[in-house]
Amino acid sequence: MSTTTPTRKPLPGYYQFGAGAFAGVTEICIFYPLDVVKTRMQLDTGKSPSMMTSFRNIIREEGAGRLYRGLVPPLLLEAPKRAVKFASNDYWGKTFIKYSPDGKMTQGLSILTGAAAGATESFVVVPFELVKIRLQDKTSKYAGPMDVVRTILRQHGPLGLYAGMESTFWRHVWWNGGFFGTIHTLRAKLPKAETPQAALLNNFVSGAAGGFVGTALNTPFDVVKSRIQGAHPVPGVVPKYNWTYPSLVLILREEGPAALYKGFVPKVLRLAPGGGVLLLVVEAVLSVVRNRGCRMNHRGVVFNSLPPEVIQHIAVAACGLTLTGPPNELAMLLPVSRAVNAALCVEHNPGLYARIFSCKFDSRAPRRRYADAGQPLTAQSFANELPRRWIALKRIRRVSSAGRLIVCSEDQERDDLWLAYLMCIESDGRNWKQLEWARINGYLRTVVGEELMPSPRPGYMIESTTRALALWIMWFMTEVFHVVAEVPTETSQVHTMLRPWALASHKYDILCAPFTHWELPVPDEPDLGEDPLVGTHQYVADLDLRNRTEMVMHMGRRIPLAPPRASIAAIMAFMVRLERNGPIPAQQTPPIPNPPTEFPSTIRPGHPGLTIYPRTRYPAFLGPGSVEFDGRVNRSGSAVYDGEWRRILQCGNPFANPRFKIMPMFRPGELAGHWEGRFVVSNISECGLIRITHLPGGPRTPVNQFLTFDAFRDMLAGVVGAVTNGPLAQQPQVWRIREHHLVQRRRRFPLGRASDSVTGEKLPLGGSLNAYIPKTAEFIHHGQPSEFGTRRLEIRLPDLTCPLGYKSYNYTTLDGPTDIAPTYVPTTSVLALTPPPDDMDESPDWDQPQPPTLGDGDDEFDEKILDTLITGEGHSSWGAFKLQGRIRAWDGMIILVKDYDGPNTQGRGRWLYTGYVVSGGNWVGRWRDTFTSERLSGYEGVFSVTRRY
Repeated sequence: MSTTTPTRKPLPGYYQFGAGAFAGVTEICIFYPLDVVKTRMQLDTGKSPSMMTSFRNIIREEGAGRLYRGLVPPLLLEAPKRAVKFASNDYWGKTFIKYSPDGKMTQGLSILTGAAAGATESFVVVPFELVKIRLQDKTSKYAGPMDVVRTILRQHGPLGLYAGMESTFWRHVWWNGGFFGTIHTLRAKLPKAETPQAALLNNFVSGAAGGFVGTALNTPFDVVKSRIQGAHPVPGVVPKYNWTYPSLVLILREEGPAALYKGFVPKVLRLAPGGGVLLLVVEAVLSVVRNRGCRMNHRGVVFNSLPPEVIQHIAVAACGLTLTGPPNELAMLLPVSRAVNAALCVEHNPGLYARIFSCKFDSRAPRRRYADAGQPLTAQSFANELPRRWIALKRIRRVSSAGRLIVCSEDQERDDLWLAYLMCIESDGRNWKQLEWARINGYLRTVVGEELMPSPRPGYMIESTTRALALWIMWFMTEVFHVVAEVPTETSQVHTMLRPWALASHKYDILCAPFTHWELPVPDEPDLGEDPLVGTHQYVADLDLRNRTEMVMHMGRRIPLAPPRASIAAIMAFMVRLERNGPIPAQQTPPIPNPPTEFPSTIRPGHPGLTIYPRTRYPAFLGPGSVEFDGRVNRSGSAVYDGEWRRILQCGNPFANPRFKIMPMFRPGELAGHWEGRFVVSNISECGLIRITHLPGGPRTPVNQFLTFDAFRDMLAGVVGAVTNGPLAQQPQVWRIREHHLVQRRRRFPLGRASDSVTGEKLPLGGSLNAYIPKTAEFIHHGQPSEFGTRRLEIRLPDLTCPLGYKSYNYTTLDGPTDIAPTYVPTTSVLALTPPPDDMDESPDWDQPQPPTLGDGDDEFDEKILDTLITGEGHSSWGAFKLQGRIRAWDGMIILVKDYDGPNTQGRGRWLYTGYVVSGGNWVGRWRDTFTSERLSGYEGVFSVTRRY
């Protein structure tokens, strides 16, 4: 402000603006009754009563409240009015002082500065002054300020609000010129203040004197303004008072000089001390700002003088004080100063934002996975991903609070679900906490309710990206609490939702590509097709290859990803509830003791608890922060989801090789060992055998009447009720699996010998319904199983061109798992939602699991698996059986034939199992009969087995 002494460093204009606003509100609240009396005296064209008489008349005739009538417009006006006054005076003062010869404020410049500030102020105040005068008139019939505004707009339009603009302009020019000019003069004449009290007194005296001079100069213009704005224009009649200076002459001629100073006494009694109050309050506020600024400036100087690396370290530490929620501390630090902003801005410091990302989110999984693909992430990748994640997480939180997806678009919904899914498969703990902050469970309930719950419209739902991702997130969020605490109505509702996705095999595939295609990717795009089969169309299997990829923003990059198969997640969620609601043993186990306080209260009294039924297990969760039903802890972190990441990254387009390094979809030792679980069949009528064939008219009645196929036939015909309402049966089964690998060994440093590369010959492919194993193949196991080494599998195929009459193919056998047995948490009750930190066994290599060595463990050779066969045996309530199969290298699909053996197996059939080892270490998929052509929809069911250690 131009009234400040030269020794003071001028403050930014917004401080003047704020101080003026506060001072204006203070002044108007104190002196407004004087303004009411002043206006009444100016509107009276006859002989005006004295000020005290006006006060008594108003109180006696209209009540004391009339003295504050019309306070709202000036109160709303006063803050911006005074703010504009002092801010514009400060602006014009800084502008005009540039033209001073010695760079100092002079008397003339202070008057010019005040006049310019008054002119600027007048444009703000005219509409408010007009409304105030209309309300203060004793003949006023208006109901309130808005009634005045509506009446003026209706009668005269928007320009009617600026009636009296010219007179208001001159009033404020004269008042502000006198006010600020007098303050400048008196400050130079008054003795220098030695104490804060003396400074306040000087400010009050200067302001009061400035207010008196300004009032003496502008009162005639104020009288004219009141006459112009108080008059009610009549259409077709020229107003008596229209322009300022002609109106001055008219009043002087008709009423005499005294009329130009009507209302001077109440006005000067208000504006003289009011000017003192204005200046006093403004300077007091600015003094507080200066004193605080000095203290803050000292700290700011120290902070700004720190090296950028130290400032960044402080920022990272501040953002890490709270794990959940966005890094608001960074937003607070950025505007501190230019030096701090330069040290923290994202354009020049992507590495800082990568560190903040690692404080808030899990970064080991994306670093590992992108590096494995040969395209490692940079600091800029993390810097780009950080704001995008918080925008999406806030949107998820907003949807959860609203309980409706309408608050976001379809594209945003898909992006949010992709983010939540990817955060789940990258979680090592932090991601899960941030999803909890975003209220992912509430968001998931909203998505499930709007996207997955059965619709009254007939037919099956389309397997969209949003539905597939929602089912997977639903599986990731599944906890012991949720499953055990479900009441029968909830379980029934979830079953109705899950059964079509799990059981409608003809509609929802579980594989990235049909099992009839082995060598993938195929070299060519699909052709025009083949001749149609002779038969009913609903029984024809969909075996076409499709490019399922879509562009997804992840880690600051747009990459092609394929949505995970919805049926896989649905089968796991479905099997968990089948296990939980399965037959209770005759001799029930004791009930679980009282659960912890956070356990839901909806658990049914007397529930037998987490019963592990004979020869079966619950599918493993291993979700973010999850503990197993039997206390098993996820000790491998996000590494257990690496297979899921590779499958959605590498196996979406069966027509092209990805433009990055392809990682193997199967780790040796992942299958070897014991598995137990269940398979599900539908519509069991009586115990017997099954054989099924297809004719053009539909399925033929099965031999020996084991299963009725009415519901299955209805399902193929599109009747959803056949899936949601049909009876089901489940059978436990136990498998013992061996892996057999064809290993190529290549010497790391070639010696120029034939032994530099050792590669066996791959077993030829058989038919798809025989798991690609040649029907005439004979398997011979050499050696005894050992947990300390490998042995050999010999496969013999008849070949009359060979001297022995057969040709041998040799594979390396793994009999047991190569992973360390999992950590268990002893428990007799339901575990808390998240295991304690000391229960997590973080082995040194858990972040980067390495495949086992199949040879002798010599680091001289690199090993590459060219082919993998599966053999094994098992038993169920139907009897013992043998297993043989193969693994498709492209996507890790496991395909095997289950063949019952023994003296009483006639007619029990051969069954084809296809599936994947997916998150949590579950082996999940579907089985079908092998009597139906692979080009037709065979009789199918679902299975899920989990490793037993």
